[in-house]
Amino acid sequence: MMDKDKVQKIGEMGLLDLIGRQLEGVFPKLNPMKLLLGFGDDAALIRTDHSYNLLVSTDLLVEDVHFRMRYFSPDQLGYKALAVSISDIAAMGGIPTQALIGLAIPNDTEIKFVKGLYNGLTKTGQEYGVQVIGGDTVRSTGPVILAVTILGAVEYGNEVTRSGARSGDRIMVTGELGSAMLGLEILEDRESKIKTDMDAREFEGICRRFLHPIPRVREGRLLAEKHLATSMIDLSDSLSQDLTHICRSSHVGARIEKDAIPMAPEAKRMIMGMKKGPFEYALTGGEDFELLFTVRQEDVEETKDLLFKETGTQVYEIGEICPAEEGLCLTDEKGHSEPIDPYGFEHFKGKDGNI
Repeated sequence: MMDKDKVQKIGEMGLLDLIGRQLEGVFPKLNPMKLLLGFGDDAALIRTDHSYNLLVSTDLLVEDVHFRMRYFSPDQLGYKALAVSISDIAAMGGIPTQALIGLAIPNDTEIKFVKGLYNGLTKTGQEYGVQVIGGDTVRSTGPVILAVTILGAVEYGNEVTRSGARSGDRIMVTGELGSAMLGLEILEDRESKIKTDMDAREFEGICRRFLHPIPRVREGRLLAEKHLATSMIDLSDSLSQDLTHICRSSHVGARIEKDAIPMAPEAKRMIMGMKKGPFEYALTGGEDFELLFTVRQEDVEETKDLLFKETGTQVYEIGEICPAEEGLCLTDEKGHSEPIDPYGFEHFKGKDGNI
């Protein structure tokens, strides 16, 4: 069998055999759950340790909604598909453990695409301790579709949800925001003039923020183990929209300090002169996959110091939780306040999805 052969030639069973061979011998280094029956049956059978809760989440990636083949290699697509699901487990303070992959592809898909995709998936799994244990494959008459179901574990009482924020808690975020959306716009060539004005390394770095997000697993674990985060979510849609999720679940409001929202200096330089300013990218841009969380006022400095010392991640304090009747608002250095529209990416709104 040659890589240039089509999936149509080997059929579903041949495809499953190919995927099974690629997954053989790939096991996580850290896994508090024991796999009894994995790839090759109707379902995976997992025994959980009595001191852990099971975490389960599902993500879908659809061609021409979440990605385009012209700027995603199969390996990159495999990486991102699993990484964004791992980020969901990180946002609960958990340990990612296993994943199931659903794949819909056209008949004329090249074998090398499938190999590259699963190479990206397995490499990501090895990096984060996640074993791909099965899934499903079907024929698509249109786009490539990837469905990832991620399993994870978190100790009883250590799970961090969206519903624990309280008035007076400080709002914090790992890393800088807005670069992923800028990277997408560059890849989509919506701002083509940027390409001739920027340094090649900066160009690649910004695009990488969209193509290769880093799930904050270690950071999420520390926040959970030390009981520092009172609520948490990963930033997939946008700061404004995902903070709205926390506020609704916790029945609180929030004040964001405009000048405190972090953005990479190189991204700011690239954005100057564009239709949208840096602030709009940082507030309404999605795909950053940083952790947005709240902590008690007295725990702010400990949180910053711990995460930087243990992971090297810079944590930024960007606002405060307030009573629900105050809503979600933005304040500037002069004390002026205005309501925030929870704008971000939403499926089924608009005709192009998030690209």
